[in-house]
Amino acid sequence: MNIVNFNRKKTAFISYPEFSLASVDNKTYEFHGAANDIIKKLNSIGFLDINNTSREVAETYDISLNESIKETSKLINELKKLNIIENNENLQKFENIQINQKNIENNTDVSHWNYAKLNLIPIRCKLNLTWRCNQKCSFCYNGDRENPVNSHLLCTKIQELSTEEIDDYLGQMKDAGTFFISLIGGEPLLRKDLDQILNITDKYQFAIDIITNGTLLTPQKVAMLKEHNIQQVFIPFFGSTSEMHNKFVKTENAFEKAVKGLKLLKEAGIRVGARSFITRNNFFQWEEVREMIYNMGADYLPSVQVHKSCDGKVDELSLRVTNEQLMELKNKGISMYDGHECLVGLARVDILPDASLAPCPLMVTPYGNLREKKFKDIWLNSPQVKRLRKLVQLRMDASDYGLEKASRCAHDAIWDDGGIIKLSSEAARLIKAFRETPRSNSSGC
Repeated sequence: MNIVNFNRKKTAFISYPEFSLASVDNKTYEFHGAANDIIKKLNSIGFLDINNTSREVAETYDISLNESIKETSKLINELKKLNIIENNENLQKFENIQINQKNIENNTDVSHWNYAKLNLIPIRCKLNLTWRCNQKCSFCYNGDRENPVNSHLLCTKIQELSTEEIDDYLGQMKDAGTFFISLIGGEPLLRKDLDQILNITDKYQFAIDIITNGTLLTPQKVAMLKEHNIQQVFIPFFGSTSEMHNKFVKTENAFEKAVKGLKLLKEAGIRVGARSFITRNNFFQWEEVREMIYNMGADYLPSVQVHKSCDGKVDELSLRVTNEQLMELKNKGISMYDGHECLVGLARVDILPDASLAPCPLMVTPYGNLREKKFKDIWLNSPQVKRLRKLVQLRMDASDYGLEKASRCAHDAIWDDGGIIKLSSEAARLIKAFRETPRSNSSGC
């Protein structure tokens, strides 16, 4: 018999009524029709007999056995290339794969985001494991850690989510259709039970990424991370030198530790996204930062977004790059506008360290608390989420809100311009500056 096995070690998976999603190596693929039937069976029982499967496909879709064997074998070969399945053959990975659209749609298609939005499926969740952090970044959206005022950082004695609660709540999220999970903070590596938490995310087959400052990565912690199905780890950089980076994070030796942590991840074969935050004050180093990141083998992810912190203390106007600086970035082919929609209330949600549900890390007014009600009850029935959902939908339907503008942060619109329905003035500035530059596809912020 020709048997193939499902690669659970590297593949995140979820099935919806119309299609399935699998994510491997930080790429997400949709499966429809016969391909959907096959991948669901693979995930369910862990292996597949190609000959028997071909006969089942022929009967279900009323095609000849020869045609079914041909199409099934073609699909299996593509799944091998993606490392979603494995057998005794030597498999290869390919970064750019042309796939028959009848079988699989690769991650350049974003119909699963539209599906989630239209059906109110919280497909993306950011799990805030803690508000504690070992750095004091100058424009952290969580607020000023040195002098916390009007901020949830004052709540230093909150009862953080226990491992058992995380298991319970993530199980509820999986049942609701969540697939993408970001582990964030604060600094998530401060959680002593991170290994146990990742065992839970592995169990539910989530597509996981971790956002960390990188300073707490050790050979032991990286070895632990490698044992789990993590799609990518993100580390921020605020300059190409220790002096500049450490000035932003207000922590000694942070730059050296972050660089060391990134290199440890790369040596372990874990994909790393290095976020380069470009501001008015560190702009002169942006090219050196890009070269440094490329030389370390990480994905270069530039950003010029500076958000108002939840305590309102960040002077974002003094940090945001000037129009002249934006034009320089544009002229050198750097795009800062990725075109994704703000899907708060529709397809994304945050779990905060105190078990509250909130729209996002920036908009922390809670919908409700998971210690008091089940997730679906809050998500579908909370007056707060219903009101936000209505405003976000109005925002998308606004006359000045065309496809290109159907994006940007609702939090910024509130803080910058006093309302959620219209596009924020900062988003409009970025769109105007980068309108003609290439954009990445929707990622459903």
